[in-house]
Amino acid sequence: MEKLIIILFVMAIFPKIVFSKELAVTIDDLPIVHASAFTKKQQEIIFNKILNTLDKFNIKIVGFVIGKEVASHNHYMLNTLLAKGHLIGNHTYSHPYYKHVTIDFYCNDVMKGEKILESWLSEPKYFRYPMLHQGETQYKKETMKNFLLEKHYAIAHVSIDNDEWMYNDDYEKAFFNQDKNKMKKIGINYLEHMKEKTYFFELMANNKLGRNIKHVLLIHMNLLNSDYLEKLLEWYKKEKWNYITLQEALSDPVYKIEDQYIGDRGISFLERIYLHP
Repeated sequence: MEKLIIILFVMAIFPKIVFSKELAVTIDDLPIVHASAFTKKQQEIIFNKILNTLDKFNIKIVGFVIGKEVASHNHYMLNTLLAKGHLIGNHTYSHPYYKHVTIDFYCNDVMKGEKILESWLSEPKYFRYPMLHQGETQYKKETMKNFLLEKHYAIAHVSIDNDEWMYNDDYEKAFFNQDKNKMKKIGINYLEHMKEKTYFFELMANNKLGRNIKHVLLIHMNLLNSDYLEKLLEWYKKEKWNYITLQEALSDPVYKIEDQYIGDRGISFLERIYLHP
């Protein structure tokens, strides 16, 4: 909370703040995060609650699918997303951490994921790196970037990165322990965390560019968001954010800046271009 107060204070006095707020919502790890831990009925409830929330705010997402998680019983989820005007992107077949595999393995995993998704993959084709890791060496990074370009993929950058997945892990544990009080506490902390991260990256953009940018938010198709996504999106609307598509967001010139970051961290695109020149 103290960090949030400091960020708000700085934003209030910072002379270059521009109040144009546009946000593309993207959701990773479809069909469902940790699907095997839930019954098929529970998976359906998680999916429908998130989809209904998106409908309420008239938000069109790109959902990034892990190929190996696609099975006959969840085909309807991908079909429903497309029917409602959302897009499907490639998130690899097995969600590998690039540092731990060879370039050949990673390339094959991308194409294996594409093969699974050929009935659903949208145009333009979007790819998101698992854990936002793009390569710990210049060679690995450049090789993969060129490979994706050859396969006609647009990289789905993220400006508002966060630790939402950590909150979900704790939330799931509380859920299976039937600890509703702990679930509520985690949910409240999650919302505060997302507010803090949003202010942080909004300030970073204004600080470095003298303007806000078309932001891209990363969240996951998980239990936590089935319960708290509506509250999060209500907060963004209250803060005067306008929802846009990923394609609209990536039209911002900021995403044409070549980042120089080489390393094993998965970080926001803004951090890649400004904190690691």
